[in-house]
Amino acid sequence: MSPVGALAGLDGLRALRHRNFRLFWSGQLISLIGTWMQQVAQAWLVLTLTNDPFFARRQSGFWLGGPIKKDKIFFFGNFEYTNQNGVYVVQPDLPSLANFAAISGAP
Repeated sequence: MSPVGALAGLDGLRALRHRNFRLFWSGQLISLIGTWMQQVAQAWLVLTLTNDPFFARRQSGFWLGGPIKKDKIFFFGNFEYTNQNGVYVVQPDLPSLANFAAISGAP
């Protein structure tokens, strides 16, 4: 029995009968695994460089806005705060920008 025929009894997996969908699905799976690997590697790098297992960015924000007089006068307020202690990693996607790759201390 072919792998496609083995799926015939499973209604939830009918889409896997199509070759293009199987290629798409397997490509998405490989991409997702690669994303997980990158996230783990970056977290490990930050842990190695900062020696702080509880590295936190402490980022917050606030905004408030609305009309004072309908379609005439509006007010808007904004507050932002970032207290990053540690490192940041720059990974350019284009080979022409590879010289800008850096692992630097946080400002």
